[in-house]
Amino acid sequence: MDQPTAAPPPRRLSTGRLGWPVALLVFALLAVAGVIQAAQPAGPPTQADQAAALAAELRCPTCQGLSVADSSSPLARSMRTVITEQLAAGHDPAEIRAYFVDRYGAWVLLEPPAHGLGWLVWIVPLLALLVGVAAMVSAITGWRPPDALRWGAFGIISVAAVAVVLAGQHAGTATAGTGTGGPSTAAADTQSSPAAVAPDAPAVDLSALQAAVARHPADTPARLALAAVALEAGRPDITRTQAAAVLARDPANPDALLLRGLAPERAGDPVAVAALRRFLAVAPPNHPGRPLAQSLTGSTP
Repeated sequence: MDQPTAAPPPRRLSTGRLGWPVALLVFALLAVAGVIQAAQPAGPPTQADQAAALAAELRCPTCQGLSVADSSSPLARSMRTVITEQLAAGHDPAEIRAYFVDRYGAWVLLEPPAHGLGWLVWIVPLLALLVGVAAMVSAITGWRPPDALRWGAFGIISVAAVAVVLAGQHAGTATAGTGTGGPSTAAADTQSSPAAVAPDAPAVDLSALQAAVARHPADTPARLALAAVALEAGRPDITRTQAAAVLARDPANPDALLLRGLAPERAGDPVAVAALRRFLAVAPPNHPGRPLAQSLTGSTP
C-alpha cells in the first residue's frame, strides 16, 4: 500500500533574499522623508523671505531665462520694489501674484524649477515608489537583480535622500542671496537684456500684454514689457509706441531709450540714434544694454 505523500514544507523567504529589498525600502523611505523635510518651512517666514520667494516665482519680462530674483535689469529691480512695498502694505503673496498676472498675464508666473536640486523634489518620490515596487516583487517572486543594478539603485536612493535634505536646509541661504538687492554675481548682467525674452519661455500673446497696458496705462513696467516682447516678436512699431509713451512721462528712462533705439523706423533713423546716445548718457555703468548701444552708435566704453 502506497504511503501518502507528505505535504511540502511551506516556502520561506531567506534572509539573504530579503536583505537587499529591505535596504532599498529603508532608503526609499529616507528619500521620501527628505522630500517632506525639505518642504517643511524652518519657521515663520520673514517679510524679506516672502519677498525673495515671490521674486523667484516671477519671470523677468525682459530677460533671457531669468526670474525677477535673479535678474539685475531695471525692470526686475522695479518689480522687486513693488513686491516689497505691497508686502509692507499688508498684501499677502497670493494678492501680489494676482497683481502681476493682471498686468503681464499668467506667463509671468514661473513653474517650480526643474533644474539644479529642484528636480529632486519631482523625481525622488517617483523613484522611491519604483524601487519599493521592485523590492516587493523581488521578495515575493524570488527574482534577484544583478549586483550592479542592485547597488546602483541603492546608491541613487541614498544620494537623492541626502541631497533633498541638504537642499531643504540651504534653501533659505540660497534665496537670501537673490533678494531685493539683486544677484551676487555678474552672471545676470551678461544674460539680461531689455530687448530680449527668455528663449525657453512660452509664446506670449501680444494682445494679452496690450490689454494689460490698456487697463493700466500709467504702469511703466507693463509698457516696457510689452515693448520688449513686441521687439522680440518682430513688431518694432509697437515697441516704438510703448517706448514713446514711457518717455513722455520719463524722458530719461534708460530702458525706454534703449528700446526706442533698437526699434528704428528706417535705416539711420535719427530718433533711434538720438535715443541710443541719450541712453548712454543716462544709463548706469552696469546697465546690460550699454555694450550693444555702444556698438550701434560707434561709441567707446
